[in-house]
Amino acid sequence: MLEKKLPYELNKVDLTNKSADFVDAYRSVNPEETLTAKVPMVTMPDGFTMIESDVVVDYLIAKYHGKGAELMPDSPEGWALVRLFIELFDKTVGDVHMLEWVRGEGTKTTYTMELVKHLRTLDAFLQVHQTGDGPFLCGDAFTLAEIHAAPLLTRAVAQWEYFQDIKLLMVCEEMNFPRLEKWIKAVLARPSVVETSESIEMLIDEERFKLVWKLF
Repeated sequence: MLEKKLPYELNKVDLTNKSADFVDAYRSVNPEETLTAKVPMVTMPDGFTMIESDVVVDYLIAKYHGKGAELMPDSPEGWALVRLFIELFDKTVGDVHMLEWVRGEGTKTTYTMELVKHLRTLDAFLQVHQTGDGPFLCGDAFTLAEIHAAPLLTRAVAQWEYFQDIKLLMVCEEMNFPRLEKWIKAVLARPSVVETSESIEMLIDEERFKLVWKLF
């Protein structure tokens, strides 16, 4: 919303006590009653409602083409690379099981080795497919690749350091992943990411984190 310069109203949802209106709105899009109603969800002025992060972003990009940041490349090849990066991110650093670090399962050494492997993969991808000299996948253009990764990155930097003393950016520096380090720093510094991220205190709240994990 911020990148597209769209006026919006943010309503936070208590996932432990969801309102009937929220659940009904979610079910109006996905009627499968066995699935948990979750955020994010966007409701337009005309009542159109959509769910799932990337689907919502795709919808806004298409609906508001030409307004604010484009968020996706013009070429089909660029679109494909952004989508491929997202797939790769979710199978590496963005893999849900990486949260096991914070829960204390397994050894720090084992997971650090796995993290380095994943970071090396992303760094290599960025070096091969980067566009121009800008910090993002598509050079100076902030795209869905960064939007998709930003929530995990903000949590990883805070939680991995607090709970396991694993400093993501320091690992990138020590293992010589300069392109990935540059990308992470640029994503975390993006004004829209800063404005929409939770506070460090909220991200490392142990009881809240246990709850988030349980609901994931």
